[in-house]
Amino acid sequence: MSLVIRLVALGLAILAFCAPARADDPPFVGKWAVEGSKACTPQGGDTDLLLTVTTKKLSSYASTCTVLSSRRVSHSGDNAHRFKLRCIGEGETSNSELILVVLEKNELRPDMLVHIDPADWAVISYLRCPG
Repeated sequence: MSLVIRLVALGLAILAFCAPARADDPPFVGKWAVEGSKACTPQGGDTDLLLTVTTKKLSSYASTCTVLSSRRVSHSGDNAHRFKLRCIGEGETSNSELILVVLEKNELRPDMLVHIDPADWAVISYLRCPG
């Protein structure tokens, strides 16, 4: 089975477990950390592991991206969106796309954000920061 088919199957499996979080904000809005809650309160201003997401902007340690457009991924409720972004970081501007999928808290895990780069299918997972 090819890598693309496996990744699509994984994405569909992830979407099958998704459900909306709140009516007011999309579930991806918030502060997220790569290594969980310890990274949510960085020591000495070290924010390398944080991602802050709003409906208009994504901010990380190296860049800030303005949302040019976003759309729900089909049949995913409100938990998966594909974004077109304009990013500024380290003195350069670029356009990019990404997919964010929220897996909501259940008895087995906390809220999780899966960040998928459709250009190379690289995946990063984040845990929601408290508060």
